[in-house]
Amino acid sequence: MSLANVTDIFPNATVSNGDLTIPDGDITSYSPVSTSSPTGAEMIYGLLETMRSAVADAGYTNVSVVTNSKLVDNGTVLRREYTFVINLNFDETTFADLNVKDEPVVW
Repeated sequence: MSLANVTDIFPNATVSNGDLTIPDGDITSYSPVSTSSPTGAEMIYGLLETMRSAVADAGYTNVSVVTNSKLVDNGTVLRREYTFVINLNFDETTFADLNVKDEPVVW
């Protein structure tokens, strides 16, 4: 299975003129302070958690994710670390399109 487009992660998202629009409800765990004052930290957490949810159990071939959670600051802060691993699988045609050249190994 592969991630073919952004709707594999955000089901109702649209892209127009390079702008990504993600409708309300498509971001997991996003709880802004108010509609006029959403916090950047909550948005980033919501985006990461949504991407983790989309990748974690989907059985993707070239994308995987690991999370680690721990309490810090005397148990008052939850720290969650996300590690996304993406295997870029280039065939010879794709590799040639990248205009990348091998350099000789110098010992």
